Amino acid sequence: MVIRLNKKTKASFRVGSAREAYYNAISKFDGKTVDEFRKNCEASPPSVPGKGKLKDKVEPINGWVSWFARNKYIDLVADKK
Repeated sequence: MVIRLNKKTKASFRVGSAREAYYNAISKFDGKTVDEFRKNCEASPPSVPGKGKLKDKVEPINGWVSWFARNKYIDLVADKK
């Protein structure tokens, strides 16, 4: 799947939040695949939880991609390979 930023949806998240960090990261992958985004985030996570069951671990990337798609910040388009 290819990530396409939805230019119609204005992104405004709390400064310093995980959503802001992941949105800034995913916006750099406009036109690139979800796999490329996942590999980048696993190598250099935009945000790591400081507490809870995922403390000091990389959050599931599919969850972030799904959240941004569900809330119309991005569109996922089939890869034409």
